[in-house]
Amino acid sequence: MRIIRPGKLGTMPGAQKRVPTKAENAIKPREIWDDFSSSKKKKKKEFERGDSDRMVAKSSSLKSGLFKSEIDPESYPKPEYREDFEILETTFGYQFKDRSWLERALTHRSALSLQERTDYERLEFLGDAVLDLSIAHLLSDKYPEAKEGDLSKMRAALVNTQALADVAKELGLSPYIRLGRSETASKGSERPSIMADVTEAVIGGIYRDSNYDTIFAVIEKLFGNLLNQVEPSDPKTELQEALHGAGSEPPSYLLELVEGPEHAPLFVTVVIVDGEIAGRGKGNTKKAAQQASASEALKRMFPIHNQPITSYLTINPVGLIPELLLIQKEKPNQQKAA
Repeated sequence: MRIIRPGKLGTMPGAQKRVPTKAENAIKPREIWDDFSSSKKKKKKEFERGDSDRMVAKSSSLKSGLFKSEIDPESYPKPEYREDFEILETTFGYQFKDRSWLERALTHRSALSLQERTDYERLEFLGDAVLDLSIAHLLSDKYPEAKEGDLSKMRAALVNTQALADVAKELGLSPYIRLGRSETASKGSERPSIMADVTEAVIGGIYRDSNYDTIFAVIEKLFGNLLNQVEPSDPKTELQEALHGAGSEPPSYLLELVEGPEHAPLFVTVVIVDGEIAGRGKGNTKKAAQQASASEALKRMFPIHNQPITSYLTINPVGLIPELLLIQKEKPNQQKAA
């Protein structure tokens, strides 16, 4: 049996072998087998003198720390956190039967090794669902005449990163959060995203340690004042509905810059309507900054209306068009004056 090397074509039995010309011999075609054999060339090993004057293989630039962080995490001070959980339980109004649920709810993944999986992320997932259900239940009971859209806006105003971080501040959760060295050095316990996550994780921990009726009572206590103050306001939704009613394109949001320290960033976002900047807003989260920019856009585009845009659209669905046209007419006049 004949074996044909890759890149070579065999001849049929009985066929006459063709003799190549001198020109064909001068130019040798590149063969697949040549590529394969050239890639198999072994690199020379380099050695260096190691401990006890022994020759060891020289490490590559990747292993020698070229891409490693210049800051050693071990150089950070050891994290310190409070463990007097009785005070925290009193603040919540619930005493854990199994306190390991509370400890897990307060543990960030940076505080654990790669093999451990006892951080708060699974409890946060569960607490988020329990909190959504409980807030929806409380809003439905408190505002029986409210429409579904208004209830959704009120729930969004209560269950968001900034609102949950504010709840965590009132409860004093930050000193109890367990973080790794690097997160502690960057003041991660004061970061709104981590504080909001821990709040949901503690809610999930109470639910696992008790039942739905118990955690429902806890949530009602924590969010009682906020339930009385919340209003069905969602600037992003209102702006989109207003522009849709005016026949304009949906707004787009652009992150302009980030100010402040790493542990407490301040996001600056602009909202663009028909290619023009209609509003600018700041917030501790990107979502909060977008809401602030949408709110400013609504005030600039509809300054004569004190009532919400959604209610104004219900009364006069086409009343937005003249105001949008007025803004477009004012732009050329402002440019001429400049």
